[in-house]
Amino acid sequence: AAAATSCAGAPVAFGATLSPAAANAVITWNFGDPTAGAANTATGPGVSHAYASAGTYTATASVVLPSGTLTAQQTVTVAPLPAVSLAPRQRTLCAGQVLNIGTSGQPAGTTYRWEDGPTTATREVRAPGRYVLTVTSSQGCSARDSVNVEVAPLPVLHLAPPATLCSEAQPVVLRPNAQPAGTAYRWQDGTTTETYAARRPGRYRLEVRTAAGCFAADSVEVRGPHVDGECVPVKIPNIITPNGDQQNQAFVLQGLTAPDWALAIYNRWGREIYRQPHYANDWSAAGQPDGQYYYLLTNPATGGKYQGWLQVLR
Repeated sequence: AAAATSCAGAPVAFGATLSPAAANAVITWNFGDPTAGAANTATGPGVSHAYASAGTYTATASVVLPSGTLTAQQTVTVAPLPAVSLAPRQRTLCAGQVLNIGTSGQPAGTTYRWEDGPTTATREVRAPGRYVLTVTSSQGCSARDSVNVEVAPLPVLHLAPPATLCSEAQPVVLRPNAQPAGTAYRWQDGTTTETYAARRPGRYRLEVRTAAGCFAADSVEVRGPHVDGECVPVKIPNIITPNGDQQNQAFVLQGLTAPDWALAIYNRWGREIYRQPHYANDWSAAGQPDGQYYYLLTNPATGGKYQGWLQVLR
């Protein structure tokens, strides 16, 4: 005889007796599970067999006697194990936040038990560790899975203090503090560059997300010049007199942060005679004759540009 119901993968016990007893009688079993190969058969009055797959099987016990062969059969119904997965097995919990873990899509009658107590299919976790869930079907078959949760730090994000926008030609470049490698950036309009050229007054917001998936956000107000009058008018000289009198000796930009700008100087025939990617307010036409020159100022970070002519007079 055998239990009428079992679970896939669980051993099923079989037993048979011969009455009246016969000396040297050997009971041979066929479990009706040909996919089990050699494990599909066994001998002895008490044996067991594990059915790997769900289904209905017929086990047969046979004994050969001088009077003939006797057989007896038992039908076994094998129920499937619940399909439970907490994948991915490694999850990241951002410090100070909540992570949802668990399973879904289980049939009615399924019960749940987490190793640390909860009995729901899903749950929130706030601490690192290994979380183990056992799922039991309405037929009483159980399966379990686990997930490892580790904690990752939140990014620390700061945008510069409120800035003043002087003109669209001279936008304010917003920069966050240094972030870890692999960080993704997203500004309020969907821009994904690390820096942002603000060309109009208003509030600008940046969200950063680390490679581990943890995020932080910050915003900054960009003010127009009418608010506090902090803007210095842009003034680019059109004449320099490098004659050694310590006055007007070099091409000095006013109202611009010179190192943010690249400068190219061309002579009257259009040939480039000077180029500096980070200008230092120090071009004094050394080695060049008096006369008219042309300048081109560009800001790679903002796309800003100024161009015009310059007279050198000694």
